[in-house]
Amino acid sequence: MRLASLVLFASLAQTLAPSGTPATVGTSGTPGTSDLVRIDAIVTDARNRVVETLKPEEFELREDGTPQTLVAAPLVHRPRLVGIYLDEYFVSASNTATVKAALHRFVDEQLAEDDQAVVLRPLDSLLTIKLTRDRAALHAAIDMFEGRRGDYEPRTAFERSYIVSDRGRADEQRAQSTWSTLNALTLHLANLGAGRSSVLLVSEQAYPVMRRRGFEGLPTSTSVTRTANRSNVAIYVLDPRDARQRAASPNEGPNLLRVLADDSDGALFSGPDAAEGLRRMMADASSYYLLSYRSARSRDGLFHAVQIVVKRAGLKVRARSGYWAPTPDEVQRANMVAHANDPPAP
Repeated sequence: MRLASLVLFASLAQTLAPSGTPATVGTSGTPGTSDLVRIDAIVTDARNRVVETLKPEEFELREDGTPQTLVAAPLVHRPRLVGIYLDEYFVSASNTATVKAALHRFVDEQLAEDDQAVVLRPLDSLLTIKLTRDRAALHAAIDMFEGRRGDYEPRTAFERSYIVSDRGRADEQRAQSTWSTLNALTLHLANLGAGRSSVLLVSEQAYPVMRRRGFEGLPTSTSVTRTANRSNVAIYVLDPRDARQRAASPNEGPNLLRVLADDSDGALFSGPDAAEGLRRMMADASSYYLLSYRSARSRDGLFHAVQIVVKRAGLKVRARSGYWAPTPDEVQRANMVAHANDPPAP
């Protein structure tokens, strides 16, 4: 109970950050007016090379089958933002060295000078998430990683006080920690308003968390998917297991790792393919078009399918399949938080 309360507090505090709602769906204007929706799109040619010469009039975009008028479609080149979550509770100890080696190489070889990243582990504070260019700090955080899947021995005073040792209940608590941290990390990246950003989840298994009375506000896998989908945050999953290990320990239940990656325009890759998967993650965030249009349905809390087509022949477009609109309550809450520090009216 106490752990759930702490996680809920941290999640709500992150959700109500002063930056307001995620960047994909704007909340300017008054209820009933159309709001700005932004969808990132990666365009490649037949040889899988990124195409950077398209003009806005060469795109066609439909929402729920209805043609939309683009406000803008700039090509984006920005420093890349990466949030890394090392899910120690669901990575086997035998794969600790594999994860560390892959991530150390990633920091040294894939991060450019202006790129920023943050590394989180279970039970790290969600209220002080801070991206950094400090490579030494990132290496130090990676060195602290230790896979603990199946190991329920408490390591800290907090775990001894609040984490149960019974396997079934412990896995539920650990899964809640995973979803809450991923949700907070995704919201933090979204609130920076930097266009497409990336979350790297290092995990072998994602467990669903059932809704329970009194804990409806706690994030779930659905919460994370919706947050990432509406915020131009792509989730990439590194499963450090090789084919032999995956065959020996099949997924226990739905493969939520695959769902997270597919629904956020990310990717899932395994230990042997880690280097190539990480290169793809950074390439995806290096050059993309940010298509903006105004939607009259961007506040109804529903999913709206988006289809993007390029008129120039021979080109392929990759983009998320749509977006989850915030509910009217979410819009109102975000506006209240955004104006919380305004001076009182005379």
